[in-house]
Amino acid sequence: MRPATRKFRRELDQKVERLRDRIGAFDAGSLAQGQNPGFDRLSECLFLRGEWEEAKALAARAAAYWSAAVAAAPSEPQKCEPAFHFASSLLFADDLERARAAFSDGVRLFAESGLAGSDDTGYMAVACGDLRRAQVVFHATVVADMGAQGMSDLKKFALRFPDTPRLLKLEFAQGLARADAALVGKMALMERWLTPEPEGVTSFRTEEWFFAAHQAVLAQLARGEEPRFRLYDEDVAPGLSEKRG
Repeated sequence: MRPATRKFRRELDQKVERLRDRIGAFDAGSLAQGQNPGFDRLSECLFLRGEWEEAKALAARAAAYWSAAVAAAPSEPQKCEPAFHFASSLLFADDLERARAAFSDGVRLFAESGLAGSDDTGYMAVACGDLRRAQVVFHATVVADMGAQGMSDLKKFALRFPDTPRLLKLEFAQGLARADAALVGKMALMERWLTPEPEGVTSFRTEEWFFAAHQAVLAQLARGEEPRFRLYDEDVAPGLSEKRG
């Protein structure tokens, strides 16, 4: 479950209504040419509200939209953004095998376009199971964060800044690779960095989805299954919980 204030819930409901109107305009042919109808954004809002079946159906529509955008992109570098959204849409649709193949292709596109070390590449590598690459990416980003703090010792950095988002992503990738529930569970600290307003939950903000995925992975590990990155699990309560503090 994703912690949220009452204000967040109210504004999330308002965002859902705006997006329903936008998609209605798209379906009626009255949305301006080339504008994103918002299938992915509505899907993620409904995912947060716990309306998982409708979220999956809208994500499938989002995947079709972004697949066409990938095909229409005139160059490989210009395919990067739509490829990222296409794969993420499949993840929200819970179409896992296609999602992992699309994320793998996204990693290739990003690497060939000079983005091999980006946070988004690390996210995609985790999602498709390329955990060695993911750990390399996030280790490098953590080293950059350490340098910004004038530190060079990873263990000391982790003790002083245990909830740094890139460190949590590195530990999550390590936890997946080792099937280590304690390492995966550290992702709970990401709660501090979850966006405080729904408008900040733009299309597929990875801090949000790492936080969601770690709950599914912990459920898998509790059942003795091989852990794999996904957003849905029958043993995870859907929807929003009351934010602490």
